[in-house]
Amino acid sequence: MKTLLKNTIWLLLIVLTSCEEEKKEPQKFDLNTADLSQYLLFSKVKYNFGISKNEIRLFDFEPGEKVKTITLSKIGNSNYTVVDNNTLKINSPNILLTFNEKGEVTTTNLVVDDYTYEEFHLIKKAENNQLSGKTFSGTYYIGDGSVLHQSFFYQFDAGSMKLGTNFPKADREGSYTNIGNLAAYNDKIAGLSNDREIMFLHEGKLHVSYHDYRNFKIYYGTFNEQK
Repeated sequence: MKTLLKNTIWLLLIVLTSCEEEKKEPQKFDLNTADLSQYLLFSKVKYNFGISKNEIRLFDFEPGEKVKTITLSKIGNSNYTVVDNNTLKINSPNILLTFNEKGEVTTTNLVVDDYTYEEFHLIKKAENNQLSGKTFSGTYYIGDGSVLHQSFFYQFDAGSMKLGTNFPKADREGSYTNIGNLAAYNDKIAGLSNDREIMFLHEGKLHVSYHDYRNFKIYYGTFNEQK
């Protein structure tokens, strides 16, 4: 009887401990303790003089308060610092981002005259390539919002991709640079040495921006995964 009572008390303690652990509040995001090298910052910009909207820009954080700035022009190197009130300062471009306790960007301050940042998302890097083996399809737009391709697709293999307007036949094939296992960057487009494209997986959708250097145009699209 005593053994049964002891076991019952022991089980109750385990249940109560589990309940207490479930009631604990989720860990609050704090730039002072967060390891930013585990994160990507995903953003979209709109040029104020109307050339494009929804252009993707990525910030790939690295150890030592360094960050790669990934745009349709180039991949650059910059530095960042953490300042008061959960605020992050990226030196190039010169922007300040304030985060709430959920890790969401709540306020921004940037010193740029010709474009505006329209959204930011801080996302943890994945352990494995989240693009590999997946196909995405949707509509491609020109920067002014008109349709470039009504139906377009991106198909990813390990380190390579196929894309075009007539699935499954590809109009173009090429390699890409993997960024944080969530994004891809392509600056080696056959016959178009100055063109660039950025692809980023966010909330199950592939967000894409493409710079058509010869025609000075930006194309963009948000593509759904084909199951």
